[in-house]
Formats: sequence, C-alpha cells, structure tokens
Amino acid sequence: MLVGIGEFVFVVGVDVSLEIWSGESATIGSFGVLLCAAAILLSLLSRPFVSRLGGSKLMSWLSADPSCVTFTRRFAVVFIVGITLLGIYQATLWGAAYLMGTGDPFDTLAMPLESVGLATLIVGVGLLVAWPPFVYFWMLAQIAWAALSMCVLTRLGVLLLKAGRALA
Repeated sequence: MLVGIGEFVFVVGVDVSLEIWSGESATIGSFGVLLCAAAILLSLLSRPFVSRLGGSKLMSWLSADPSCVTFTRRFAVVFIVGITLLGIYQATLWGAAYLMGTGDPFDTLAMPLESVGLATLIVGVGLLVAWPPFVYFWMLAQIAWAALSMCVLTRLGVLLLKAGRALA
C-alpha cells in the first residue's frame, strides 16, 4: 500500500513541478492538488484498517495453495469482484455527477479551487471515498500479476531447460 501511495505522491509532484516550471498543469488544478493531498492522507490513515478488516486474511487465502492454477483461479475471483465493485461505484459517481451537472468526475481534478461549487465538491468527496480501497486493490493486483508473471516465466524456463537438455 505504501508503494501505491508513493507512486501517487510522485505523479502529483511531477504535475506540480510541470506547472511551476512551464506555467501549465498536465492534468491537475489547485482543486485536484487539494483532493490528491486528502487522498494521500486518507490512504495513510486507512492503512491500519486494511489489516483489521481482512487484508491479511485475503492475502493468506490468495496464496494458501502454491499451485499456479489455483492461485490464478483465486486471483481471477478477487480481480473480477474488485473490478465489478469499483466499476459500480464509478458508474454511480458518474451518474451523480451528470445529475448534478458537473460532468466527468475526473475532469474536476483539473479545476482551479476558486471555481469549485457545491456539486463539484460533492463529486470530489465521492472520489476521495473510493481512493483508499482503490489503492489497496491496485497494489494487490500488481503483486498478484507479478506472482503470475513469475509462474509463467518459471514454466517457460523449465521448458527451455528441457529443450536445451534434449539438444545437448
């Protein structure tokens, strides 16, 4: 989770540096910087809750069987459920933003703070609520994809060694 927070801080830092250096922001306005700072704080504050609410149990269940097929099946279940829940939340947020007349929720990140109204603020809070679970899910997905990649590379390496042994 800390790696995900670090990546997030890096992206915000690059964007702010571009704004200072060139006078233009790549994607983040002053409201976006405020939301990003709040998201980083929420991610750090939610870290203890991840372990209490089952983060370690989920990882234990995911890696309980070292078989590549079992791990792939379990990861597929976790990934599909996570993408579905985040997708439903994002669709709900887009629907609420459309009904309030703010447009795409992610476009609010490019807005300057002085032009933010109540509807935009509500959409921004909606983005903040989803951020800690998203960071945890994204880090879990990256770790699992790395494990699956190692599984595939190991199997390919074994096949190459067998082919090399047969040729020798």
